[in-house]
Amino acid sequence: MKINRPSNITPGQLYQSQQKQAKESKAAKGTQGDKIEISTEAKRIKELVRKTISLPDIRNNVVDGLKQKIDKGEYKVSSEDIVKGMLENI
Repeated sequence: MKINRPSNITPGQLYQSQQKQAKESKAAKGTQGDKIEISTEAKRIKELVRKTISLPDIRNNVVDGLKQKIDKGEYKVSSEDIVKGMLENI
């Protein structure tokens, strides 16, 4: 048995017609494509990251206050605090 395909339809035309039918089928069913939902926790994390990025690297008001205390001789750190700080970083 010999099967002949219609000579006036090319494989490209056949593919295009199948794609068109698939789109029409989706439109008729009211199907929307893929959908992404971002959780409230992810939105919160995004907001916190945005706020963190906008913070300055150096808090000039704190640094200036400490400089003034050092210059006036009012800034005293106990030796215990120094040792604790050193041991915490080991």
